Amino acid sequence: NAEDAEIVWQAGLARCPTDENNRFLFHKTTQRDVYDIAKADWPSCQDVILWNFKGHVMETGRGNVVIRKNGDLITPPVNQGLLNGTFRRKLLQDNSIKEGVLDITTLKAAEAVYMINAVRGWVKLEILFT
Repeated sequence: NAEDAEIVWQAGLARCPTDENNRFLFHKTTQRDVYDIAKADWPSCQDVILWNFKGHVMETGRGNVVIRKNGDLITPPVNQGLLNGTFRRKLLQDNSIKEGVLDITTLKAAEAVYMINAVRGWVKLEILFT
């Protein structure tokens, strides 16, 4: 549950866009260059948020992104260039979250931002934009 997120991480917004058509983004692999390069710009942060050439939020280096906007929990659709994580799929199936395209302006205005994955559950993110 998002409200129960006890862990808070700092996450930087990637300085450069990521190609949402990169086939390695859609599969869990050891090919992590995209994430490692983006994370290198934020060495003091626990995570980094990727965005694509359309200016849409994709995912973090460690999991899927969920934002709270007007009380709704929203995650980007897979076609934005992200792994369809197992916890994300479960939350969508349970109608706990819904899909929606998220641009950077929406990310900045979000009531809360989370990284989710099956291992850690819900992690609240404090986003650094500069």
